[in-house]
Amino acid sequence: QDVTDGQLEEAFVDGGVAVNSANDRGLDINGLSLDDAKAATIEWLEQQVAGHGKIQYKLRDWLFARQRYWGEPFPIVYSQDGVAHALPEDMLPIELPEVEDYKPVSFDPEDANSAPQPPLAKAEEWVNVELDLGDGPQMYRRDTNVMPQWAGSS
Repeated sequence: QDVTDGQLEEAFVDGGVAVNSANDRGLDINGLSLDDAKAATIEWLEQQVAGHGKIQYKLRDWLFARQRYWGEPFPIVYSQDGVAHALPEDMLPIELPEVEDYKPVSFDPEDANSAPQPPLAKAEEWVNVELDLGDGPQMYRRDTNVMPQWAGSS
């Protein structure tokens, strides 16, 4: 990387090497590339009978729970104490409300307490709803994320 006056001219995006990466029990990966450091660490752990290498896939729900308008709403409502309740089958399907615009609410940098919200959060009459789920009418809050449109096509 080009360095001017002790400063990088652009962000460093390569893999780099391990630094300050040794312990007093015989593991020293200083100067190794990321892949070599991982391999050496796994080998050391196996020799110490302290672990073994494995691949762990980290599946996230980002493909499923979306902060969009279009899609199937989750059939979940939350009571005022935050407990999630599944809607009974006779209250399905849930229909999306009409909204003025489909833009999500962004984080307001001037307000530390603000948080991004999906477009459905703006439909307050739809979000905050009175339902009778068996214990008499109570106020609930709908989940404002939606499933992708293909979720209901199976």
